[in-house]
Amino acid sequence: MSSKDITFKIGNKKNVCVYGLQRFPVTLYADQWLELLKNTPQLLTFINENKKNLTFKDENDANETIEMLSEHENIIGIKDASNDLSRPTYLKKYIKHKKFYQLSGEDATQLAFLAQGGDGVISVTANIAPKKVADLHKSWFAGDVLQAMKIDRELFSLNNALFLEANPCPVKYAAFKLGICNYELR
Repeated sequence: MSSKDITFKIGNKKNVCVYGLQRFPVTLYADQWLELLKNTPQLLTFINENKKNLTFKDENDANETIEMLSEHENIIGIKDASNDLSRPTYLKKYIKHKKFYQLSGEDATQLAFLAQGGDGVISVTANIAPKKVADLHKSWFAGDVLQAMKIDRELFSLNNALFLEANPCPVKYAAFKLGICNYELR
């Protein structure tokens, strides 16, 4: 990860959102960021002193860990929200001892995930547009790639809107607007 992969945005609550670190943005209020930045030397010292006890994100390690975990009889698959579209192909190549389900956890890339060998999606968008998401998958598995691509394009704006802020706020608001639930967050 390089600093050019990191982007900033002002959130709906006038907080600072940092994108590019993980699946969801890291969101803090400005005073919280300033406090964290004030303590950067201590944070760097802490990380350096505890390197052997910390996990650093490395996709190769993640794939090897998934391979190892697939050996357990109770583990039959993963929800993958890493946005690593090479993972389904990689895991299918190395996990051959059983059917190991790979479900995308990223609505915006679910069709690409399927194309790389994924088996489905655990979808946020399906809470708002269940038929569309189901039809995308039905089309894909029926071999109607063009229809699946058409539906994926139709879902594009909704997929992006539902992840403008950390989940579940946008999906709960959309569900409220559709009359599915009350407007309250826990």
